Amino acid sequence: MKLCIPINKSKTKEVLLVLKKAEKEADVVEIWFDEIKDLNAQNELQISTCSAKDLLYKVTKIDISKISHILSVIENIKYIDFDVSTDKNILAKIKEKFPKIQLIISSHNFEKTPPQSELETLIELMFTKGADIAKVATKANKLADSLRMLGLLSQLSAKGKKAICLCMGKHGRLTRIAGHLVGNYLMYAPLDKKESTAPGQLTLKELKKIIKSNN
Repeated sequence: MKLCIPINKSKTKEVLLVLKKAEKEADVVEIWFDEIKDLNAQNELQISTCSAKDLLYKVTKIDISKISHILSVIENIKYIDFDVSTDKNILAKIKEKFPKIQLIISSHNFEKTPPQSELETLIELMFTKGADIAKVATKANKLADSLRMLGLLSQLSAKGKKAICLCMGKHGRLTRIAGHLVGNYLMYAPLDKKESTAPGQLTLKELKKIIKSNN
């Protein structure tokens, strides 16, 4: 399990401020590069040299030329996260050009947690498309949804599959509290509530306290 601090800011200066704090605590820092409005060569260099931590590029806009450029110039990007709907040819090109970067293929359902069979089919599609790590995040409308998600994660871990299985919302907090115990590859936790990038995320302080109590 690795601790991942997400950063979604529109200005490089804001990204750098959070990044400097995050690198002291995180194993991985997720940066939403596509949402940075003033990204240019100078700012890319600042981000690249600001932290020695592994970076995760959260793709929000499919622009292959831009994606390839960022991956080429920022050397400490170790992971890239594409939505499962991304064309398989695009994913194949990224894996071919950047073979050392771990490909996360993800799906987010902000309304519900689908039945187990649908989740299993979705995960299978992700690995078929070339995922090194499969990520599923759903809205938990009841506690049973979180229990089901943890069960799915446990099954994947038993098979040696790298996965991130999380539920959003108040009923999803269980997956964020206990996910690391059953194999979540990454546990996302913002530095504080205002830095959250998904409903129900625990702050870094909250998550570290829980992990410490489990040791």
